Amino acid sequence: MKKILAIILLCGIIFTTSGCFEWNDLENAQIYTTVYPIKFLVETLYTNYQSVNSIYPNGANIENYELTTKQIDDYSKGNLFVYNGTTNEKQIAKKLINKNKKMKIIDVAQGLKYTYGVEELWLSPSNYLM
Repeated sequence: MKKILAIILLCGIIFTTSGCFEWNDLENAQIYTTVYPIKFLVETLYTNYQSVNSIYPNGANIENYELTTKQIDDYSKGNLFVYNGTTNEKQIAKKLINKNKKMKIIDVAQGLKYTYGVEELWLSPSNYLM
């Protein structure tokens, strides 16, 4: 009986110390997004993470806005970048991943189709829930 109890105890110790538990690697992550709908979506999904920021300043015309090399360097220090892949934001994602190979990148528009304009992605509830 003591041998069985010792084996169970030993197996329990090995199981708990062997890393079988998956820890959330985004626990204290710095998350960057692009436009407000994406920022809102990320803040809603990741409510425990206080560090969700947009790379665009308020009121910026995102079609003409150019990030400086300092901004690219600063944003590349983040853990996660969430963007809309149907626009020129792909180039920003490419620059960030070239600076930080460990950065996770999510294209929220991958697989979504639109007919009239990119805005349609955020106006359609079925797309937004995808």
